Amino acid sequence: MLRLNHMKQERVQIFIDAGNFYHLVLKKLKLRELDFSFEEFTEFLTGSRKITSDGKRFYVGTVREKHDGHENTKAMENQTKLFSSLIKKGDWAIKTSKLRSRTETIVVDDRVVNYRKILSSGIKKVEYRRSREKGIDVKLAVDLMVGAIDDKYDTAIVISSDTDLVPAIDWIRKRKKKRVEYIGFSIPETKNHKATKPTKTMIYNSDVQRVLVESDIRKFVTKVVLFDADGVSLQKHKYFSEIYAKKKNIPIERMNAFFRSGKFSLCQKGKADLKEEVLPFLEDWKWHKSVKEFLQYWFSSDVKEDEKILAEADRLRQKGKKCYLATDQEKYRAKYIKDSTSLGEHFDGLFFSYDLGCTKNEECFFQKILTKLGVKPEEVMYWDDDEENIEVAKKLGIDARFYSGYNDFVEQMKKI
Repeated sequence: MLRLNHMKQERVQIFIDAGNFYHLVLKKLKLRELDFSFEEFTEFLTGSRKITSDGKRFYVGTVREKHDGHENTKAMENQTKLFSSLIKKGDWAIKTSKLRSRTETIVVDDRVVNYRKILSSGIKKVEYRRSREKGIDVKLAVDLMVGAIDDKYDTAIVISSDTDLVPAIDWIRKRKKKRVEYIGFSIPETKNHKATKPTKTMIYNSDVQRVLVESDIRKFVTKVVLFDADGVSLQKHKYFSEIYAKKKNIPIERMNAFFRSGKFSLCQKGKADLKEEVLPFLEDWKWHKSVKEFLQYWFSSDVKEDEKILAEADRLRQKGKKCYLATDQEKYRAKYIKDSTSLGEHFDGLFFSYDLGCTKNEECFFQKILTKLGVKPEEVMYWDDDEENIEVAKKLGIDARFYSGYNDFVEQMKKI
């Protein structure tokens, strides 16, 4: 095995054959490329080594538009989103080639399962269109060699099981004394897919071999993180009712007659109007202005962003996580939050109870969010400072955690 000078930091470049990786791994695990964090995957493969300039390289066949193909149009949109995300988050070098389609014919004979039954129905042959990448392996091989000639790396990390790359790999190892690290995969056979196994030829022609299994891959699936508002994304205060009662010198019970009644809960579920429900209480609360002014006074006194948490949300999104606000809010306070804070800029979306028709102490609140996002409970992490809400989320299989403060939050998020 070739030895590196241990006095200097090892330089690496990563070469991902995206089509090969998708068909051998992601497709078999029913994962979308958009939901896979290539940035975190790269960090995992690199470890303490240094990725050189233009060292993250992504090779893929581009989807071409068809006039009659809705699925093809959607595939183009998703691929464009993927390219934009890679460039924005990780400064990837993306190398493409056109996907070429051709019609292939299968003659129905004794090589086909149940061929007699198929022939009896009058079907003698089947034609289908097949798309293939043309030139991707050549581009990857050329870049491996150019990078070696220009001394851009000490080790090339190759995520491809395409044995057409072996001549280039053999050349950079023997002629340029570069190391090659082969990343293979072991995915069990399923009903619809054959098993994925590391390629022996690639193993024999590389210096380092790493074989990843399903659990390794799923660590890099984009995890959705839900943040509560009050006490998490918004700074924690005493309840408005307590502050107001003290300021107006009225018994807290007068405030609780509304806030702890079913009327306020109905407002949060979007089944009652806050202005109409709170109006009869204002005189007893010593408020002598309009209900609109009361709501403005209320919201402006306790809606304050937590800048540290929002910065963490930005960091998580930069790494490929999806972050959403999930909070109990009636429609007027929700509008105030959207109009008067920057939360919408720091999250991928905002979920409010009044819009969902459920509050966080009901399972339907989280079920509706899961449905809207199209994710499984185990793919979601939820942060709240209310134990009751956390228990509800946990019953559904969500990774729900108690928010005790910024420092604890940061420490826990480092582990995911």
